[in-house]
Amino acid sequence: PPLQLGNWNLLEILETTAASMILLQRGSLLSSNIGETEDGEMDGYSQSDSIHRLMNIPPLKNILPLTATLLSMMRRRQVMIMKKKNMTNTTSKQQLQKQQQQQQQQIIVKKSISILLQELMYHH
Repeated sequence: PPLQLGNWNLLEILETTAASMILLQRGSLLSSNIGETEDGEMDGYSQSDSIHRLMNIPPLKNILPLTATLLSMMRRRQVMIMKKKNMTNTTSKQQLQKQQQQQQQQIIVKKSISILLQELMYHH
């Protein structure tokens, strides 16, 4: 479906752009000269290495990959929201149908009772 930008606020776009940038940089963020020591500890790795790399990403020479990733993520989010709304609508429709069926059953029961009472009164 076409992307509906009117449904996005600035903060959502910024968050999605940041997530897109992380996705594009994930290889460099996760790679380093990491090795395990004999006791299973990580050698040559500090928890701040990835954050340091993320904070020092050089400017992009080409923004097309970032734009493509951003638009893809925005479309996925929009599809998820639409599916959620459809599920909610389907659930609401099902609940409405169930209520209507119950009301129809109540009407049938009331009519049946009325007919039975009339039959009893007519025969006595």
